[in-house]
Amino acid sequence: FYRNAQAESNAQPANQAVVSLCQTMNRRPDIHPSLLDAAKRCGMSKTAFTQTFRAVTGMSYVEYSKTVRIKHAMEILSAEDAGVLDVASRSGFNNVSYFHRAFKTYVQMTPLQFKRYVRDTGKIPKIITYEG
Repeated sequence: FYRNAQAESNAQPANQAVVSLCQTMNRRPDIHPSLLDAAKRCGMSKTAFTQTFRAVTGMSYVEYSKTVRIKHAMEILSAEDAGVLDVASRSGFNNVSYFHRAFKTYVQMTPLQFKRYVRDTGKIPKIITYEG
């Protein structure tokens, strides 16, 4: 989910720290550190972390975090009969209204519409990422 991670990770320890953080976020999308905590975890200033993260992933930390969590929510919604509140919580969203808005922004449909779409068509639409 991060571009050229292997090549990037061989380049610098800072890049390796970002790749490791991305791997952790992908394994546990329900746990996502704040930008400042992520920078500290990687042993960088907030500015250095932001620049390095974008160089490694091609997107901002906040964008990456939301994308990982929305993809996780899509997986749950397409595989389980879970409610939206449960899916939001399991995907690291503490506010169901925010989850609903973010999901609709990235997937172009509400979580319930997504669930019905997958059920009726058997297809999972692609996520749309935004920088902002």
